[in-house]
Amino acid sequence: MEDHNKERKKQNKRTNKIALPKEIIPLKNVDKSDHEHWDELHKRNICNWPCPTRFCVIGPCGVGKTNLSKNILLNARPLYDQVILIHPDIEVSREWDDIEPTDCLQKIPPLSYFDSIIDPDNKLKSVCVIDDIEFSGTNKDELHNLGLLMRYLSTHRNMSIIFSHQSWFDVPPIVKKMSNVYIVYKPKASNELTMIENRCGAEKGLFKFLFDNVASGYRDNICYDLTENTPAKLRLNLFKVIEITSDNNKKKEEVKKLMENEEEGEEAERELYDMLY
Repeated sequence: MEDHNKERKKQNKRTNKIALPKEIIPLKNVDKSDHEHWDELHKRNICNWPCPTRFCVIGPCGVGKTNLSKNILLNARPLYDQVILIHPDIEVSREWDDIEPTDCLQKIPPLSYFDSIIDPDNKLKSVCVIDDIEFSGTNKDELHNLGLLMRYLSTHRNMSIIFSHQSWFDVPPIVKKMSNVYIVYKPKASNELTMIENRCGAEKGLFKFLFDNVASGYRDNICYDLTENTPAKLRLNLFKVIEITSDNNKKKEEVKKLMENEEEGEEAERELYDMLY
């Protein structure tokens, strides 16, 4: 112990003589050494998102969320080495068979499960697809497992995540916070778009404007991409880049004012109701 302390003091003396720059020094994180980035290879196909990416896909039943998720997998280069599917009806449903998942589960597994299947050196490129899992009655253990998956496993084990659900209101908060790509189909509830905009950091009224003027088809979706150095922050149906022109900006401001007026009207109605009843 005494010898160790002496050696430690010697190291400290040598370190103290090193002059550090007055700025944050980038120190390599060995857990993240195999992360992909938006390099020239990935930018050739803007649907080839770097791994790891955390996707949150939201839309009502029957609009094509599963098909879209499969397209994300098919456009990955290189392809994913492991595809882990978490689906409530894996014993009956065959809709994911064409992807040939590495493993199929019905619940979010604990960390020990991933320890047993993921290369400790992070050499394997993995993706976990969570499709229509119900979380309203989920126990604390499963929510804890989901938190580890979104916060730790994705970044430290080189694992992309595709979380698909029918309602933004029922998506667990950790998924909303940790996702960096949001793919949205037009919801039935108008206030759902406002909540998604707020979580994404998007300008108020942007999604409503886009669904009114750009994504007007039944199966059209808007992709809001927050990955670092993305070549396309706004997209229609994954591949078409959306650019907001000056004319569109005018329309967008009109939509924003309309939404603000609607909110003021709703607030006035609530106040009147409280006064009368």
